Amino acid sequence: MSNCTDTMSLRGHLGSGPLEGIATWLFAGVVRVARFGDRLTAGGLHQLLIWRERLRQRQALVELNDRMRRDIGLSVADIHREATKPFWMQ
Repeated sequence: MSNCTDTMSLRGHLGSGPLEGIATWLFAGVVRVARFGDRLTAGGLHQLLIWRERLRQRQALVELNDRMRRDIGLSVADIHREATKPFWMQ
């Protein structure tokens, strides 16, 4: 719904008195809060995807055989240190 359409529907219910201005102001605040909530939701989803990818990469490190581990220059200790980090740590 657009801000204009909702404001116009409020006019029909509230008339053109002081309540119209208050309703418009309140509606604008609700729209701002909803947009902020969308950003928080998108940010939270993005963070979850980062954590999932981190887990996937650490699991892939554990599955490397000795030849692949040597090819990328990691020791068993390096892999163990990375694989045992909590998913939220970079």
